[in-house]
Amino acid sequence: MFNSRSNYRTVVRIDIKDKDPFVNTDAEPKDNISTWGFIFRAGMRYLKIFIIFYAIAASIYYYVFGTLPGIENIPGL
Repeated sequence: MFNSRSNYRTVVRIDIKDKDPFVNTDAEPKDNISTWGFIFRAGMRYLKIFIIFYAIAASIYYYVFGTLPGIENIPGL
């Protein structure tokens, strides 16, 4: 009826040994960009993160205080 051995899973060892570990040493990077390209990408990445977190914080601030932070310093608003 009930076979208690069916609950056990057989563990199979994965062969993790690479045949030639130095086969890809001469390969070029997949994305070969310049220094300015790297700086631009990093800047855009952190700018997006800053905008998202600022939007979250500003919406909480607006909900609590009824105005956006810094708006009271702008004349006419």
